[in-house]
Order: sequence, then C-alpha cells, then structure tokens
Amino acid sequence: NIGAIVSEEFEKMGFNRMCIPTLHPKKLWEESGRYDAYGKEMLRIFDRKENEFIYGPSAEEPCVDMLKQANISANKLPINLFNIQWKFRDELRPRFGVIRCREFLMCDGYSFHQNIEQSSEFYDNVLAAYKKLFDRLGLKVIIQEAETGEIGGLKSHEFLVESEAGEEEIEYNGKTIKLLELGHIFLLGDKYTKSMNLYIENKHNEKEYLTMGCYGVGVSRLVSAIIEHNHIRSEKGISLNLPAHIAPFKIV
Repeated sequence: NIGAIVSEEFEKMGFNRMCIPTLHPKKLWEESGRYDAYGKEMLRIFDRKENEFIYGPSAEEPCVDMLKQANISANKLPINLFNIQWKFRDELRPRFGVIRCREFLMCDGYSFHQNIEQSSEFYDNVLAAYKKLFDRLGLKVIIQEAETGEIGGLKSHEFLVESEAGEEEIEYNGKTIKLLELGHIFLLGDKYTKSMNLYIENKHNEKEYLTMGCYGVGVSRLVSAIIEHNHIRSEKGISLNLPAHIAPFKIV
C-alpha cells in the first residue's frame, strides 16, 4: 500500500515508472567517476567471465547510459524516470530493523532537462510535492538543506521526521530532537551527463550537456516510520492504529 501511494505521487509529479537493473556494469561507474569515490559501502560482484558489476546503491549511471544509447533530441525533453527497486549499501553498522539495513527498498527518480533553469524549476516543484506525499502517509516532515555527499551536485534537501530511532539531531523550535531521514533530493547539474557524455546538439552544432536531478524516498524506511507514529504502548503490549489506506487489512 505504501509503495502504491509513493508511485501514484511520483506519477503526479511527472515521472514515468520503469524497471532499472539492480546490477550495473563497472565501466559506467568508472565513466561517472564514482567507482573509486563511493568507498567500501558499494558491493562489487563478478560473473562467470570475471566481468565486474556493481549492486546499485543508486542508479544515475544506468539512466544516463540508457538515454545516451537512445540518442535523445531536444524535442523529447524533459524525460523524468523513476522506479521502486531494491538497493544495496554495505553499511558499517546496519541497525534499527528496516531503518538502516544493507538491502533496502527505495523509490528513486531521475530528471533530465535541457538546461539548469528547467532542472531547477522542476526540482522546486518536486520539493513542494514531496510534502504532499508525506502528508498523505500521515507523516509531518521537517525539510532542511543538506550536503550532497557521495551523490554530488549543486544543492540538496532532506525530509526528516521526529523518531526515537532517528540518527540526526537538530535544534528545532527551541528544543533538540532526534530525527529520521525519509527522503533526499539532489539538483545534480551536469555532474553525470558531462562525465558520461550525454548531450544534445543545438542549432549551432554545439554540445549542450543535459542537466539532471535525482529524487529518493526510502520505501522500507517509511514502514518503520509509520509504525512508530501510529503505535500505542500498553500493559498488553504494542498495538497499531494505522490509517485505513495504509493498513494491510481493513478488519482484523
């Protein structure tokens, strides 16, 4: 139910759903420059011919490569893609159940525009739409600017909810609150398209590298966050009071 809601909201934002492979050829990550930069959290796998693949922690590289092979022209833009797919990060200390585990279900979207102005406008629209998504799930999120980290780019925002199992602390309304990240979006610019040579030619036959954004929501994390916000502790144990459109059953 949660995945269906996330999918519906992404389609409202203008994304088209597809299925991106979980394993990515090593050469794509070498092209982008992330192969060495990502570090030990990235799982590397070899097939029977000793070809190396990455179990994708995110999917910027295969999306750029797909558009490059499709020979995209300006009249096909913008292109906005998303999938809900399993990801893998070899966390140093996996903990808190499904909040921080090595394999996790994530909705990740990728936008491609002709220039940074168009990308930035779409990014701002997604920023506003994310709040509607979390409102629909009954979660009151705090939105704050964040570092771009190993993903990179020009700017990013993260979406946080107050939680005892959270891993971040901030000063908010005069008090310190621990927080759990549920979503993160990035305005990437041409970080990936330039290194991987994804461009269109303008009327002067000059290269114009496409600009990108990427947009993530932790679907498996949402399950835990929603349970935390809708449980009741009593002498009989823990009971759940979930919204009807999220609950797995109408009647138990």
